[in-house]
Amino acid sequence: MPRKKTTPLTTFALIGAGIVVGWLAVRQARLAAAKGEFAGKVVLITGGSRGIGQALAEAFAAQGASLVLAARSAEQLEHVAATCRVLHPQVETLCVPTDVGDPTQLENLIDQTIARFGRIDILVNNAGISQGGRFEEDEELGRFQRQMEINLMAAVRLTQLALPHMLARNTGWIVNISSIMGRFGFPFVLGYVTSKHALNGFSEGLRRELYHTDVRVLSVIAGFVETDMIAGDTSRLVRSSPLSLVTPEQVARQTLNAVALGQAQIFTGWFESLMSGLNVWVPRLMDHVFFKLAPPEMVGTASSHYTE
Repeated sequence: MPRKKTTPLTTFALIGAGIVVGWLAVRQARLAAAKGEFAGKVVLITGGSRGIGQALAEAFAAQGASLVLAARSAEQLEHVAATCRVLHPQVETLCVPTDVGDPTQLENLIDQTIARFGRIDILVNNAGISQGGRFEEDEELGRFQRQMEINLMAAVRLTQLALPHMLARNTGWIVNISSIMGRFGFPFVLGYVTSKHALNGFSEGLRRELYHTDVRVLSVIAGFVETDMIAGDTSRLVRSSPLSLVTPEQVARQTLNAVALGQAQIFTGWFESLMSGLNVWVPRLMDHVFFKLAPPEMVGTASSHYTE
């Protein structure tokens, strides 16, 4: 019997599949070669007492990194530190209760880190808060300003404090945990959205400013993550939509892989990433799509949403 002719579409599909398989094989080989990459590294994590911060601490600890954990609750920090020492008994931990909204406390955090370890290999700016509500009802822009201070300016200040120590050794990583809301603007959470858009811009600009050094910047564009920020009515709202929820452990794993691979930016959450891409090309269409997909109770849920 005569052989069936291969169509151009089939050819392209086979070539595409080959490229994907090859890329995955190279990626896995690079990750295998980077095994042990974090052993003995000094990692400073803000918001390290729960959620993504806790998952990151545990992931770094499992690979032998020394940890500096910062958050406001000393008790919660000690709990995370104890868990990390169980994962890897040789891990050194330093807990520094810190309100990242206070510049003096940020200075103390860096000073204690340098005094204990002498260096900072990886700074993870993870601390953040979220508060929803109608923009016109934000009296004197109080909640807007608070979110800008915690989500953006704390990361900016801490990066500026840590950077000279990294540049002096010409090595280091600054990892900024951002959000898909910094790529796709959601209504009724404008303080959070604006702070994350600004954090993405800061990460990208700083990465290029440091291009000729060996200090790297990674921006983690997290989708909707199963943490305290997605709880109660907000959780039900997300689960009733096409949005996907990822776990803090998934974000942590992808973050460590990205550092090991030397990546500049990663996304978590496929649907949100797709929405983000389309938003660049057809923003007005995405306005309509958003409100078609959004549940009717979105306004009320956003208004009652508050995490600190």
